Amino acid sequence: MYRIIFYLVVICLVLLISITIFLVILNWNDKVKNTLLPILLIGTATTLATVLLLLRDSKSESSIVTSIVYNVDDKYIPNIPFDEKIDNSKKLQDIIASTGINKITFKDKPLIIYDTPKNINEIQNLLKELILYQNLKLIADIQYHQIGVSQYTWGVDTFIHEPIKVKGLVHYKGTEFLDELNKFRFLKNPSEKFGWERKSIKLPKGTKIIFDKDNSKLILKKNYYFEFEIMVKPFGSTGKGNIPATLKIPKEIKDKCSTFTFQLNFKVNYDKLTAGNWKKEEYEKWIDWIIEQISNQFSDEFSNST
Repeated sequence: MYRIIFYLVVICLVLLISITIFLVILNWNDKVKNTLLPILLIGTATTLATVLLLLRDSKSESSIVTSIVYNVDDKYIPNIPFDEKIDNSKKLQDIIASTGINKITFKDKPLIIYDTPKNINEIQNLLKELILYQNLKLIADIQYHQIGVSQYTWGVDTFIHEPIKVKGLVHYKGTEFLDELNKFRFLKNPSEKFGWERKSIKLPKGTKIIFDKDNSKLILKKNYYFEFEIMVKPFGSTGKGNIPATLKIPKEIKDKCSTFTFQLNFKVNYDKLTAGNWKKEEYEKWIDWIIEQISNQFSDEFSNST
């Protein structure tokens, strides 16, 4: 009904403007010119000022806290034992451990993915980058319908995921972002690169992916519409042997591990120029949903959201 009314208004407006222009051309003279030009100028200026007053840029900020256990003696991220039930409080640790592996065998030869961190600061930088990389992988994966069944020693785990439905998203091949993805040290792992070469990601048309390694930021930006920033800040680490009680890691490994805590800050700026555009509402809904999905996976029972 509203669409019909809108089209009727547009048609009436076009007819009104057309008739006005026709009459002006038909009766054009100095008197008409001297009368109309000031009115047109004042009317245009008034319209512009009104539109600018109605347009408001908007922004939002939120944050969550998450923790990762790291073996500071042997320099690796411990996996969750296979016979341990992986609920939301352990899922991130397990995924991070798989993605953050730094030594593999490739074509029957050892391959070093990245240099082993030598101190706490380098460990924090590694984990910050790993969290941002996992954020990007999550953003790609959650755009599609998923259903799965996994079998463990403790039983069967099933899941189903339905993506949000919004207008204005298009499919991009992962290869279109390889220049930016290659800034992540983990792309030296052939399996990670292989995955992106065959992965698709749904984004608003024209969206750029930016990895700011120096400032630990992942940015999704669409000119004239939004800039969505995910930033990771370290909160510190515990002494060895202090890990969340929910993570059941063998004692001989636990005694070598520390818990590293990070804050994920989500910051969104919406452009004033398109504040009233219908696409802005769709993009806002999409970004809010992404933040919710990231929070569900990264903020676990021993981390608090703010």
